[in-house]
Amino acid sequence: MINLTQPDQSFRFQQLFKTMSEGFALHEIILDDDGNPFDYRFLEINPAFERITGLKKEAVLGKTVREVIPTIESYWIESYGRVALEGISIRIENYSAALKSWYEVYAYCPAPRQVAVLFTNITERKRSQEIVEKAREQLERERNLLQSM
Repeated sequence: MINLTQPDQSFRFQQLFKTMSEGFALHEIILDDDGNPFDYRFLEINPAFERITGLKKEAVLGKTVREVIPTIESYWIESYGRVALEGISIRIENYSAALKSWYEVYAYCPAPRQVAVLFTNITERKRSQEIVEKAREQLERERNLLQSM
């Protein structure tokens, strides 16, 4: 008997994927001739990925990150490659100069040579931390100056 009041599990996962606030991307790692991560291809993204990065689905799916962002920092490819090849999960904070943003990223390996990425933009938090750190340093300088008088 089919229960029409309960959406099937696939539909619920699709709704979650479309409405979650975290960005999501599934990548396939591309290796060079020596078997080292050289690039990665966008296999899937969610709407939050588009909102957070400003990159549109039609502009990235099926393309490599080097095609989409030619100036991509190597640490993105290296980190994701390590996840995909070693099967480890990581949580990192990195800056993307091309997107002018800081990201907190959780990456894991759902299948061989693939990496799934969940991320949020933490640029405002990083800016706030920088302001607090500069104020703390200024306060310390002033305290030292007063103590030396």
